[in-house]
Amino acid sequence: MRTIRSKAPTRIDLAGGTLDIWPLYLLLDNPVTINVAISLYAETELNEFKNSETSADAGIEFITDDQQASIFLKWSELDRYQPPPALELLVKLARFFKNEKVSNSTFDSTLSVRLRTRAQSPAGAGLGGSSALAISLIGALKTWAVPKSQSTSVDWISQLMKQGTELINVAKDIESTVIKVPAGLQDYHGSLYGGLQKLEWRPGVNARSAYSADLLKMLQNHLILFYSGKSRNSGINNWTLFKNLIDGDRSVRDHFQAIANSTLKLDTALSLRDFSAAQTAIADEWNVRRHLAQSISTPEIDKAFHIAQELGIRAGKICGAGGGGCFFFFLPSTNPDLRKELINRVVQTGVEHLEFHVCEKGLEVTQS
Repeated sequence: MRTIRSKAPTRIDLAGGTLDIWPLYLLLDNPVTINVAISLYAETELNEFKNSETSADAGIEFITDDQQASIFLKWSELDRYQPPPALELLVKLARFFKNEKVSNSTFDSTLSVRLRTRAQSPAGAGLGGSSALAISLIGALKTWAVPKSQSTSVDWISQLMKQGTELINVAKDIESTVIKVPAGLQDYHGSLYGGLQKLEWRPGVNARSAYSADLLKMLQNHLILFYSGKSRNSGINNWTLFKNLIDGDRSVRDHFQAIANSTLKLDTALSLRDFSAAQTAIADEWNVRRHLAQSISTPEIDKAFHIAQELGIRAGKICGAGGGGCFFFFLPSTNPDLRKELINRVVQTGVEHLEFHVCEKGLEVTQS
């Protein structure tokens, strides 16, 4: 009867990660995060159909392909159901937008919905996969929740983007109830808007500015992404550092300020297309970050960094909060031979190379 498909990119945080958590960034001078959207998408498919003349058998089915979990709930069960971890984000967001649909009088309790998700990013990769999933789900569910005449208009995506702050707040608040600690904000911006972006965390407003599309395309040849094979928990790692800062640990505050300063240097380097200076800024950010906690790196990642250093590559960083997941290296110049040698040697250690493309677009929604 109706099919809505949406997808949202994940991101590589080039510098300034963790500074995006409220109110951590309020305690620092000029906190900035820089990230780039990549083509390891989170995807959602929503099918609305009629399988009953009454509401007795109608409801919503949740299916998550990568978590291999599913359940069917009657509409009357949705508000009180306590979901398992694999389905918690899906159920809570569906509940939120079903209530919105009820409030605007477009909910038909005789229609059923099948909500299916799939993620291209490995679990616990540190690429903002759960946040990309939240944005993908919101794209489909918001489209379903508003009057159909509104969602089928030619400028519907533009309307969604104008509601960006509202949608990000919904994603942040609901995902925080899932991970049980404050959620950072950078991932939602990367998934919603795409591109290569600078995010400035200011009192009362989060200012986003995009670098040029041609710089974004140039960046593709400077980045190499790997997955360590070990999942990590960004909520736990970030929360420990967050708590130490709030508790007044001066050393943690100084480390975070140094990360902010390195990110500002990266901003300048990117604006000038100075990839050598960008390499230095990323290396400086990682040198500070890796000393924040012993659990940030792993033996597998340390070995890969040692190989990169042997090849003269100075810049690299773990994605997200660390403790496993993905990491990237930044090449100061386009060098296919060096790129190939690094990939071959790192893969031989058991680490996975992840192919990707940078994404100029963020959230995409189509329906039929």
